[in-house]
Amino acid sequence: MMQENKRKALLLEKEPAVLEKIQRMLKDRSYEPTCFSDKKEALAALKGTFFPLAVTGLTENDDDPMEVMKAMVMTSPMTSVIMVTDLSESEVEEKAEGYGILGNVGREVPAEGLMSLLDVYDLSLRENPRIFRSSCEDLKNCGCQSQHNSASFIKIEKTIHQESVNLYEGNP
Repeated sequence: MMQENKRKALLLEKEPAVLEKIQRMLKDRSYEPTCFSDKKEALAALKGTFFPLAVTGLTENDDDPMEVMKAMVMTSPMTSVIMVTDLSESEVEEKAEGYGILGNVGREVPAEGLMSLLDVYDLSLRENPRIFRSSCEDLKNCGCQSQHNSASFIKIEKTIHQESVNLYEGNP
């Protein structure tokens, strides 16, 4: 029997209905979601395992969504982050500027927005598979670990994301 190649995704959400909906969408797109409701547990998992994708929502302790996003980016700069939040798009853009997140979707109807962001992310993977498949182990073994910092990874990811969005939208 041939095993399907699943991609890891970290999912941080405390509300069971939202969690189930996002989990189902990720599984339908060949992701293997690992679910958490506690920010500390999710960050500990992110430190120990490379997750190419993280979807963050509400946490058990009602942590500030922007602080959760920042902690995830600082813990794993190569992880693409999608926020599920009721913050306005302009507020997220303003506060998340420089962190290179993939995007955000509203909590009420995350399906359409999340599917669109996953399309952009999947396109990024097809166009740039080597960068997005890097793992923390690769960085530990590269011999120049001190030169790798979150700012450089965020800049790389943000550039690739913008190029992928342009490709997705048909712009050169």
